[in-house]
Amino acid sequence: MVDEVPPIKEQLKTKFKDPAWRSSEKVRSEQVVGDDYWRARGKWTKLKRIIDRDNDSYSKTIIDPQTGEVILSVEHPLSEHRGHGSAKRKTTRKMLPLMVDKPDGVHALYWSERVQPPSRG
Repeated sequence: MVDEVPPIKEQLKTKFKDPAWRSSEKVRSEQVVGDDYWRARGKWTKLKRIIDRDNDSYSKTIIDPQTGEVILSVEHPLSEHRGHGSAKRKTTRKMLPLMVDKPDGVHALYWSERVQPPSRG
């Protein structure tokens, strides 16, 4: 019996740092190239992303490796790249009290976003 070997996935990330800048601004450019799992579609893709702060540039290309189809191609000034990743607006979630009667007669109070009690296991 021959064991099946899973395909190898590779991704290379590089950063250029300029020591002349303050600590939080040292990274002047970043590149990510290689295999990337796209959770929204549930499949592996080829990713190429370049962020260049000095030239105010952002580009991202996602390709389906099986078909060669360009799924996404974005290129614009970095200053216009807002509302993505950590720049997304944070939503406030309301935590609701949830009273649960357990079979042994004990009442439990949970704070949850869910409307149903946790599973009994």
